Amino acid sequence: MEKVRCRCCGALQFRAAAGAICGAIEIKCRRCGTLNVLRPQEPSSERRERPLNGDPPCSRTADR
Repeated sequence: MEKVRCRCCGALQFRAAAGAICGAIEIKCRRCGTLNVLRPQEPSSERRERPLNGDPPCSRTADR
C-alpha cells in the first residue's frame, strides 16, 4: 500500500494500492486546509533501441 500525505503538513490523506489512481484527484487536507492535487505518474519516456538487423519491428505485418 502506498501512503499519500499532505504536501504542506504531512498528514495522511489516504492509502492506495500501487497504480490505483487512474485520473487526477483533488483532496483538501483536514488538518491544514491545503488543496492537494494528485495525478497518476506518466510512464517513462525512454526511447526504445532499434533492432540490430535494421528492419523496422512491424515489417512482418506490412506484407499481409
